[in-house]
Amino acid sequence: MSTTARDFAAMKARRLTAARLFARGASQVAVAKALGVTRVSAHHWFHTWKAQGRAGLNGAGRAGRKPRLDAAQLATIERALRAGPRAQGFATDLWTLPRVAELIERLTDVRHHPGHV
Repeated sequence: MSTTARDFAAMKARRLTAARLFARGASQVAVAKALGVTRVSAHHWFHTWKAQGRAGLNGAGRAGRKPRLDAAQLATIERALRAGPRAQGFATDLWTLPRVAELIERLTDVRHHPGHV
């Protein structure tokens, strides 16, 4: 798995540059070559630009999956974790991943695999 972070500012700048080039009459192929992107990306940007203008290329939206827990739920989970396993009904003072996953599900009705908590 790649650990390279995406540079969202650079990605936005590239899309806005594409919008300027399209406005000057550049073809999708010329934009793809000039910006070092695929023809498919240029094609998608062109049609977005035609339909929504420059503002349509302003933001690509969030990256990744939408979080399943909101801030209030995370705060509730944190308080419960800080109170300790015994306070949550477990027999020992040891937090394990399966216990944390069980706690999250008990408090929020959101199920997570123990390896993902």
